[in-house]
Amino acid sequence: MEFPKTLPFSMLASYATGKMRHGEYTLVSSEGDKYAFYQKDEGFGFKQGIEVEAAFKKGYPDKKITIVRRLTGNSWGKGSWLSVGTDYFPTMEAAIAALKADSMETAMTREDLEAWSNTQ
Repeated sequence: MEFPKTLPFSMLASYATGKMRHGEYTLVSSEGDKYAFYQKDEGFGFKQGIEVEAAFKKGYPDKKITIVRRLTGNSWGKGSWLSVGTDYFPTMEAAIAALKADSMETAMTREDLEAWSNTQ
């Protein structure tokens, strides 16, 4: 799966304040179909980020889920990021579709994650 170059504005991903800029998230870096990082500048040194990452169960490379981290940060000095939310999806496609739809309803529940981790 190829990551899209931009993601639309998302209220779920843009956590920090009610005075957010409604711009697109731009793909900053990616590694094949395993990892992508998107960023959006909020102005005055603030930024929002979305990290999408494939996670594999140890010893079972075919068994994977997708982790979506919503980040907020700044660009002062070295810059820093703070995770404001994490969601898990059964596939990379489901994660990207949820971000585009601005809905995390398809995210895996705690029970889904426990079942995933206990199966072989």
